[in-house]
Amino acid sequence: RVRNAYMAYLIARGDNSFFGPHAGATSTPLPEEYYAEMRQALGWHIGPPEEIQPNVWTRPHEGGIVYLNWSDSPVTLSVPEGYADRTGVPVTSLTIPANSGDYVVVIRARHLP
Repeated sequence: RVRNAYMAYLIARGDNSFFGPHAGATSTPLPEEYYAEMRQALGWHIGPPEEIQPNVWTRPHEGGIVYLNWSDSPVTLSVPEGYADRTGVPVTSLTIPANSGDYVVVIRARHLP
């Protein structure tokens, strides 16, 4: 759930935006460690958000690409060469469930065998 919320934030983020997720009805924000790894891996956006299919969005970032599927069904998207999934496995496509977000990261030396 935090990943989905963070992906939605990254798609829409502007210069004066901030991410402050809460769990349920509590007013206490979630600790930063819940999303720190994603923030560190992806960095700042380097281009505008783009709707690539109806209700499916993407946005390039310094360290990867963010995807958000706001549609009612899963989508499988092609991923450019040179990217790995969030577990570090190189990928050429990514399947995102309905109403979910995900990301890929630039392959760096730490991802290579």
